[in-house]
Amino acid sequence: MTTKINFKSKFDKFHEQWSPKIIAEMNDYQFKLVKIKNDFIWHQHHDTDEVFIVIEGKISI
Repeated sequence: MTTKINFKSKFDKFHEQWSPKIIAEMNDYQFKLVKIKNDFIWHQHHDTDEVFIVIEGKISI
């Protein structure tokens, strides 16, 4: 079953920075929304990948 998720509506439900919210799961992957501000510290996940989609603003990694 396909469920559409409205990112704007989900983002409007929280204001905290750096507090990821799980909005969906598929297989063994979680899809999270997070509001970030200032520096993002580089790190690795050896068993999985991360994808960043910028909805508003910009990010430099």
